[in-house]
Amino acid sequence: MTHTERSQANWIMAIHAMPEIHAKLGSELDCEQVVMSALATRKYIYCKRRDCGHKNTIPIPTVRTFTCEKCCKEISITAKTNFHGAQKFKPRLMIIEFQERGITLSANQLAKLADVSTDTINRIQKRMAIAAANEIEKLAIEIPTVLCTNAIGRRTKKTPADEPPVSEEFDLQRRIQANESNFSNSRPELTELEEAVFHELSDEPKSFDQLFETTRMSASSLGAALMTLELKGCLERHTGDRFTLADSMQLSITIFESDSSGAKSAEGVARYLVNFVKDYFQAIGRKNLQLYSVLDWFCKDRTHWSPGSLLEFCAASRQVTYEEILDYVTPLTFFVIPEPDTS
Repeated sequence: MTHTERSQANWIMAIHAMPEIHAKLGSELDCEQVVMSALATRKYIYCKRRDCGHKNTIPIPTVRTFTCEKCCKEISITAKTNFHGAQKFKPRLMIIEFQERGITLSANQLAKLADVSTDTINRIQKRMAIAAANEIEKLAIEIPTVLCTNAIGRRTKKTPADEPPVSEEFDLQRRIQANESNFSNSRPELTELEEAVFHELSDEPKSFDQLFETTRMSASSLGAALMTLELKGCLERHTGDRFTLADSMQLSITIFESDSSGAKSAEGVARYLVNFVKDYFQAIGRKNLQLYSVLDWFCKDRTHWSPGSLLEFCAASRQVTYEEILDYVTPLTFFVIPEPDTS
């Protein structure tokens, strides 16, 4: 693996921080008790059994399991949380420590320091990132994934065997890639009637009757406008005579029909994320763009993620299953926190 200057600098910082982190976290048992105490701040927990559902008071903050007051079955306070089924707690707390110190490391580097497998590190980080993916939307800039293709290069199980890694998860955008020239130009010129129909379209399917009602056109005029918009690549026709804005038009609007400063911001933020990925991870799968953006946010935003807040967030977050990790795919547009202002 080739290490960039930024990656190497972070690795050196991590090595120097290890003695302090070990001293702070202590043994595996100490780490388990820290996590149990964080989970116990809820004070109450409901029995997960369908035939019970009793509201229990958590009796001892540092004990993982206790008996339900009603059905007398065992309850784990980690159940259905981000720590569901966790066997080791120290690697999780080590990851949080590095993130709160602003130290970005690859999964391989973290695995060496935490003495666990790379797969374990990947699962821990992705569970945290998926849980926080909705949180980032409140503070970040939304950008199209097509602006970050330079960060894509890693093959995963979902990459077609006969295609290069950059094709991964781009099935939804094949029509867009076939018309890449559309991104360097404005959308096609439209007549007044076509413009009226175009502005009623979105990514939500609309029926002919809905468009007939909102545009107040005659049926023949509406039909002709829909046909020419389809020929110009502005809309997609679906079963049941329903229509949506074409994917290429959605992204074109995102990039070019915003005000110029907004478009410039999106391109700049995309460039920042691409550099972040290249510097620390060389390349990633397209499906993970949003997750790595969240991991970057964890490391650099000390205002939102003050010391201790990541542990509190994980303790309060729901369980993210392994199936959810496998199925997660970054949407066509996703969210990135801009590069910090160091001026």
